[in-house]
This record gives sequence, C-alpha cells and structure tokens, in this order.
Amino acid sequence: MLTTVTVMTIVTIRDIDDGTYDEFSAEARRQGKSIGTLATEAMRAYLRAQKPEESEHTISGLEELRVSKKDLEDGGIEVNFFEIQKLIFEDDVDIDVFEKFVESIFECDEVDLPGQLPKMRVLVKCRDCRVHFRKRDT
Repeated sequence: MLTTVTVMTIVTIRDIDDGTYDEFSAEARRQGKSIGTLATEAMRAYLRAQKPEESEHTISGLEELRVSKKDLEDGGIEVNFFEIQKLIFEDDVDIDVFEKFVESIFECDEVDLPGQLPKMRVLVKCRDCRVHFRKRDT
C-alpha cells in the first residue's frame, strides 16, 4: 500500500498590494478554498507558464518558420512557439484563428505579424520577443 505525503510550508509574504490581496482573498472565499490552497494553485499555474518548452504542443529551435491560417487550422491544436529565430505569420492569419491556435510565443528573436491583428490581443501572448506588425494594405 502506497501512502502519499504532502509537505506544507508556513510562509509569510511581504509587500503584497492590499487591493490585490483583498481580491485574491475574496476569490478564495467564493471558490470555498483557503487562501493557501488558491495561492498554491496560482503558483503552480505560474510555474507551468514559465516552461512552454515542456508542453507537448511546442514548436521550437528553428531558424525560420512561416505560419499560415491553413497551417494553424490543419494542426487543430493550441501551439507554443519557443526559441524560433524568425517567426512569420502570413497575412491570411486573422485574430480568431490566432487566438484559437496560438497559445504563446516565447523567446523568439523576431516575430513578424500581419498589421490587421489587434496589437494588444497579440502581445499578451508574446514574451521576450522582438515583435513587428507589418503595414496594412490600403
């Protein structure tokens, strides 16, 4: 018979913004969880997000990659793009397809995107990348 033991640590965290803590605490109550349980879940989610290369749906280590709307739709899965020197999204990639199939873009040297994509909705998926939006055709 196997026994699982979970080790818990008592910690004090300094310098947390009062408003953020109040919202977090209210969310824990709303979910019927302790603040510690919700904080542990948040920490785990944060750590997972820092390691996109460990995802099973990651494309990485390429010099250049061109991605079209058809490529994303044919793949049918959310993809992480990681450590690609030059990542180019073709002009046919629209925001609906981008948001549905691009989970994240991490540590790509250069990311070239169609100018019609809404910048803020795209940039929230990018981290540690040099991003360029091509001019729109008029």
